[in-house]
Amino acid sequence: MSLREFSNSPIERIDVAAAVYGSGRPIPEAEARERLATEFIVPDDGYLAFIGRWGGCYVGVSVHAWDQSSLLGTTRCLELTARARDDFGEIRCGCAEIAMPSLLSRGGG
Repeated sequence: MSLREFSNSPIERIDVAAAVYGSGRPIPEAEARERLATEFIVPDDGYLAFIGRWGGCYVGVSVHAWDQSSLLGTTRCLELTARARDDFGEIRCGCAEIAMPSLLSRGGG
């Protein structure tokens, strides 16, 4: 692909990267919300749209989900979240808002 053929559209650029590196299984929104809720993760709408179209895949950065591109290996977003919680404590910003049960019981989160 030459630079002249390279699109400025982010969607088209992700399509190209997913075609080159491989995409995962597209994850329906209801499935994503249900699986992420088991870890008290409230997903961002952009993340849901991304994994709904390409699944977990590498597009210049790794976007983990589950049933993802083999390039990402078998580490799912749920394991990455658990590791981050172990290493850094509660996570409150980024692509997902983590609402811990203790916060919910106190009316926070």
